[in-house]
Amino acid sequence: MSGGAAILGAFGCTFVLAPACSIRVPAEDSVLLHAFAQANELSIVIESEFQARGDCWEMVRPKLSADASRVYDEDNAGGASRISEALSMEVLARVLGAHLVSTELELSYWPANGPMTDFAIEARGVVLGVSVTRAFAFRSDKDATATPSAVMSAEQAEALLRKKLNGVIQSSSTCYSEKWQKQVLHVWASSAADVSALQRAFELLGPEVASNSLVLITLCCNLPELFSEKGSARGSRRTAAVKGLKDDEHIRILEQSDPVRRSRGHFNGDCGADVATAVGFSHCQTVRVCQDDWIIP
Repeated sequence: MSGGAAILGAFGCTFVLAPACSIRVPAEDSVLLHAFAQANELSIVIESEFQARGDCWEMVRPKLSADASRVYDEDNAGGASRISEALSMEVLARVLGAHLVSTELELSYWPANGPMTDFAIEARGVVLGVSVTRAFAFRSDKDATATPSAVMSAEQAEALLRKKLNGVIQSSSTCYSEKWQKQVLHVWASSAADVSALQRAFELLGPEVASNSLVLITLCCNLPELFSEKGSARGSRRTAAVKGLKDDEHIRILEQSDPVRRSRGHFNGDCGADVATAVGFSHCQTVRVCQDDWIIP
């Protein structure tokens, strides 16, 4: 047992049985997953399968680990990604023994208008960034409804991995609040055919794209909400308090204790607000730009 989950080996695979899910990883891939998570300057693609233990998200949600629940509950940068990111944290907690270090809006970047990492984890003393996406293709005809087609094409699979891995490289170079030695690109797939297409596409990528990334492809066929989740309004990074900035009450007290003020006798209690407004801090905010899950046209 590990963290409320049973781990066993059978039929050439490692199985993790947790309250919210069952996870299957081929035995060799399970060994490589742990090894490559620790190794720098090496990239690999790993296959896995996820079975939700419940007929719908509302049945799975209460069974998540504490870290996965936090990823789901806390604000992110927007888009239809809360379920996929929470389940990614659940998978990594169960198969890697990972713990959450920072959620999406706790990570800071410079410049601040590029790709963002979804969260950061720690596994066996190593910090890893994690970027999550869902792989499915929409039909190209204009009259088609927004339903995934049966299989991704080779071109679609390669384009998805190139786009996301380039984003991984950029966010790794611009994040300054956490320094990880590599990132996990976690791709959710809805069919075995899509998993195969993504694996073949990874083999076509050059080292400049695959870089130092660990690509984890997870098949999930029994939780429709994972792929049908609707987008939410974009969030924004919490604005940190400006060091040295005093609130109105603090300024009022300082004014009353100021001997110069008492001698002049003509300052009033509103000057604190005037000072804050003049400096401009009362309207400070930080604007973030992020990328949603990439839907293939």
